[in-house]
Amino acid sequence: MAKKKTTTTGSKQKAKSSKPKAESKKPKASRKQKSTTSKRSNIKRRRKSKKNQKKSLLWLYILLGMALLVGVGYFWGVQSTKQAYPIQQINSDDEILKELQSNKKKKSKVKSKQVKLKHHFQTEKKQKQMAEAKASLPKELKAKLVIIIDDVHTKSELNQIKSLPFSTTPSIFPPYRLAQDTPKLAKNLKHYMVHLPMESSTAKFNRQYKTILTSWNQHQIDSRIKSIREMFPNARYINNHTGSILTSNYHSMDMVYRALNKYGFRFIDSYTTSKSVVKKVSSKYHKRYLKRDIFIDNIQSVAYIKKQIKKGIKKAKTKGYSIIIGHPYKATLKVLRESKSILQEVDVIYMDELYK
Repeated sequence: MAKKKTTTTGSKQKAKSSKPKAESKKPKASRKQKSTTSKRSNIKRRRKSKKNQKKSLLWLYILLGMALLVGVGYFWGVQSTKQAYPIQQINSDDEILKELQSNKKKKSKVKSKQVKLKHHFQTEKKQKQMAEAKASLPKELKAKLVIIIDDVHTKSELNQIKSLPFSTTPSIFPPYRLAQDTPKLAKNLKHYMVHLPMESSTAKFNRQYKTILTSWNQHQIDSRIKSIREMFPNARYINNHTGSILTSNYHSMDMVYRALNKYGFRFIDSYTTSKSVVKKVSSKYHKRYLKRDIFIDNIQSVAYIKKQIKKGIKKAKTKGYSIIIGHPYKATLKVLRESKSILQEVDVIYMDELYK
């Protein structure tokens, strides 16, 4: 019986000892559950954090894009305003002083220009008033201007000269190979001259028919001037065509003057050389020395011809008269047609009206 108790007690102890073993298994299971739940929660947290990170990155990109757009817009706006309104950057006091000085200079230049313009307009106004006053002067008190057109040898040239709005004296060539009927041009003219070829330093000019040469004697010169008188019975004045060699030769010009006096001509020195002796010869025969003052068309441009005409007018005002010579060029005739207003200050007359 005693043995049975022990067995029962041993079994009880075994049962007791087995119970706590079963009880100890329960917390192990709960730890696994906890670990799984914690893992799940960690995964969820990670997913949430990734989502949040993605969202935050997206917002960051959006903000960066907006900032970039704003920056680009601002830069573009600044550049466009700089182009429209350029600003000079002044970095130092020296540059500020320089800028101020340059501004002062600019202002002074503007003021000086304004003063000059004012003075110019005042002088222009005075000049206009003077010109009007001089234009209103009677012809007797005005300076005299003689306009001679040399080398005339055709009817069309003569008609253009006659159509000019003031007195212009044509100087007609004697007959030569290219124009054999020139005396006919002068037939019904009251005011004209003869343009007589004389020896030049240029050989080709001396080929013209019956050019008076320094090698001629008195008889040859006399017969030439006599034929000129027969062809142009009403002519009073002769001027030289070229003639730089002959007009600088005292002996030849002396013979020419004798013939001119004999047949009733007066000589006008075209002054084709500064070595001309015509003044000396004319004083020997007690004749008034007349010479060309201005050639108006050595250069065939409108501006140059206008300038030369103005010089002739100025010359007339200083010495009482002047003689200007041109040629039947298109430019010369055009300028003369348009020069009526310029010539109001002087009395434009024919050559034979200067000394009657």
